[in-house]
Amino acid sequence: MRKILSEKGSRYGQLDRPLVLALLSWDFADERHMTNALFGSVAVTYSQHDLPSLTNRLPNGYWRRGAQPRGARLSGVLFGERLKPRRPSLSLPRLWVNPWATMPIGELAPFAMFTAEDNGNIVSREATMTPEDVFDLPPNWPEKS
Repeated sequence: MRKILSEKGSRYGQLDRPLVLALLSWDFADERHMTNALFGSVAVTYSQHDLPSLTNRLPNGYWRRGAQPRGARLSGVLFGERLKPRRPSLSLPRLWVNPWATMPIGELAPFAMFTAEDNGNIVSREATMTPEDVFDLPPNWPEKS
């Protein structure tokens, strides 16, 4: 997934507006995979003298803060899992926001949103609308009640 992000994120050069990539996964990735790919894999640090053990993120994510942030050209990723045109009311894509982007985007309604704090903690916000509301469809559309 990091390779896909790197290839797509570098394709457009430096832009004067935020760049958000859209990715669709049928079965190879989920929310955990996307979070780890963007912000770094979760690791447990243990020292016999420093209890308890600590969970932190490795610096192997596509996005990284610092003096020269990595992936700063890419402002966000809109990630759709198992979206189906014949059943748009099942789910909406979710938005991962790069907190260290050169051109930040902030939150975009109605999508659920994920971002990271400088300490690596992931912060999320629920979607502000359901798929039925977005597409103005009755529940369980197209099946009849």
